[in-house]
Amino acid sequence: MPTVDKNELDDLMDLVSNDMTTDEAYICRKTGKIHWIPDFAISGIEVDVSADIDDRDKYVSVPDKRDLDLGSRLAYDFAGQHLPNQYEQVRDMFRRAGAYGRFKGLLEGKGLLQAWYDFEAEQSTKALAQWCKDEGLELSA
Repeated sequence: MPTVDKNELDDLMDLVSNDMTTDEAYICRKTGKIHWIPDFAISGIEVDVSADIDDRDKYVSVPDKRDLDLGSRLAYDFAGQHLPNQYEQVRDMFRRAGAYGRFKGLLEGKGLLQAWYDFEAEQSTKALAQWCKDEGLELSA
């Protein structure tokens, strides 16, 4: 089973999840190598991309965080565990734009911002490991 570098995959998942760019990334099913296709309009970088990069039998697209349910649901889970008395307040935050900024402000005021970052990283690693397994890949330690 090909191994995928955890740190590289995590970084590229962040890039492809960013709504401000159109970056793409693919993993070779045979080697586990990650191929990054940056947003050309922003980077100006010329990239040599395999002609068959869209072949699902050979490559798999790096998932967006939302594909792995790592968006607002994660914040709800964290709030349920660490802020049960403010759970509805957190849900209300995510009904409007700018939710993550307000959420992080709340966490900072409660001294929970680092706990959030740790929780988010742990859940992201678990989700990526499962996604890799489902795709026939292995996530490096």
